[in-house]
Amino acid sequence: MEEVAKHNKKDDVWVVVKGVVMDLTGFLDDHPGGANAILNFSGRDATEEFEMLHDDEVIPKYAPATVIGRVKGQEVTLEF
Repeated sequence: MEEVAKHNKKDDVWVVVKGVVMDLTGFLDDHPGGANAILNFSGRDATEEFEMLHDDEVIPKYAPATVIGRVKGQEVTLEF
């Protein structure tokens, strides 16, 4: 999470959901909820908020290319 926290700017946005690290920099303009919905959680874990609005298949279906890794020590609960 320490590394993820460094990526918290509009031109460098990483977000964690369910133990998965995603680089969403290139996805901001494509996000149906708008860029700010992602930017509000840049450099942080957005799992709780993600779960309120999305089903688990959203990331594998619409943004699998954004996945760049996983958080060490966290269980990944998304299936790809």
